[in-house]
Amino acid sequence: MLLPNIGSSIASARQEHLASQQPTLEHKHAPAAPVPNSALADAPLEMDWLRTKASADEAQTPAAPVPQAPPELTSEQLQELVKQIPQLDVTKIADKVFREIEKRMRFEQQRRGL
Repeated sequence: MLLPNIGSSIASARQEHLASQQPTLEHKHAPAAPVPNSALADAPLEMDWLRTKASADEAQTPAAPVPQAPPELTSEQLQELVKQIPQLDVTKIADKVFREIEKRMRFEQQRRGL
């Protein structure tokens, strides 16, 4: 029978495969050289460090800008600006809204099978 030979050949092939693989996980390797301690690790910060840093940051922020008065417009300039504004047609907007509502209502009716 060939079946017992197949099982042993699969097991031996698996062992060969596992033996031929090289380790690829970097976190499992030992570090190449010891990491030197930093200056902060040797001499820890004082407890007031954050307080002094915050006060230094506050000193660097500039004062709020002084608000300026808006420019004065004459009535003719104002009339010209109003003419430049696009005129909206309320009836067209209302028709678009109504069509959109009708479309959604038809969709809901079809979805519910009414």
